[in-house]
Amino acid sequence: TAVPPNAPLNLLQKTSNGLAVIQAGDTIAQAAARFRALVVHPRTEIVKLQVEVKPTSSAFTGSPDKESGFVDSGSYAEVQIFGFPNDGYHWQARTVDSKGTLSAWTSYGANVETDADFTVNVPVNTAPTAPGLPEQYRSDGVTAIAVGGATSQSTVVFHAFLGDADGDSIRLELELK
Repeated sequence: TAVPPNAPLNLLQKTSNGLAVIQAGDTIAQAAARFRALVVHPRTEIVKLQVEVKPTSSAFTGSPDKESGFVDSGSYAEVQIFGFPNDGYHWQARTVDSKGTLSAWTSYGANVETDADFTVNVPVNTAPTAPGLPEQYRSDGVTAIAVGGATSQSTVVFHAFLGDADGDSIRLELELK
């Protein structure tokens, strides 16, 4: 007999970098957010979190927008969603086990569904910050190659810290000569 997982607990919304909690009703100046919850299965099966986020002018459809990977029962699971246009949003979450058995949906916040759980207000799209702490490594990704150094390998791994104030998706681009 299928035993459904518990509805997610301790729902939390955070900024896209995961460092700051977004309080219910807050306005954020970035087009991305993280959604987190405690997911539990009564039989301690692995579970994942599904999240549905809609503008407050739209009703929930019961179709998730994003889901986490599987985690152990009793763990926190988290998803990140990018590309929110300026608007007010509400969201709900549910737990899913490895057999596809679903919990009930749980709405975030103690507010009414027509009130925004968070509002996105990104004034202007800004350019990403310059890559920080660029580094180069041999193909193992661990052995550093000094500036001006050489390697006998045909693969080089490049690392850098990337940031964007808007929370937009960004990628590192390189030019090699």
